Amino acid sequence: MSLIQNLSKDQQLVINQLSKFRQVSYDRVTGLVESIKADWLEANPDYHPLDWHYDTNEVNSQRLPGQLLPLQFSHTVIDQIYDNRHIRVSVGVREADTRVGIHVHESGGTTFVIDGDGVITDFVEGYADTFNPQGHYYYMPPSLPMSAANLSNQPMVLMDIFVTPIGSPPFTIIEPGYPGYAPI
Repeated sequence: MSLIQNLSKDQQLVINQLSKFRQVSYDRVTGLVESIKADWLEANPDYHPLDWHYDTNEVNSQRLPGQLLPLQFSHTVIDQIYDNRHIRVSVGVREADTRVGIHVHESGGTTFVIDGDGVITDFVEGYADTFNPQGHYYYMPPSLPMSAANLSNQPMVLMDIFVTPIGSPPFTIIEPGYPGYAPI
């Protein structure tokens, strides 16, 4: 279980400041991301990226519940090139009974469940679903099809952090019918 309260006090402070739209040192943001990624890789030594493809409608051979809808009321906290990487942090609302289209993060990413009385279900190809209430976070490993849904009846506030190579998108939508789906 990935609880924000189990992170270091400094990491918790970074999350708190970012979720309140306050600037923090880019080194602290990238350090947080690197630490979470390292912990996830250590806990999942059998991880390997998949050869994903467009026109994907299932994760783990299942159609996913929830209406397709982008994150609402999304606000950018950081969108900056730093140390030859692109750092993006945003906060938004995942409305009740909605989900993001199936996508991949070619460089990984992390979502923090900042507020709300529901649960965010994270669906990741090859892994068991995780259930993330307020105060939890989850790592999104590179190149695995995934989606996240708020299947509760309450909106949830999420914060996403992506650190990517310059010119790389934070995610690529691979499910037809979702905004941003643009197969090459």
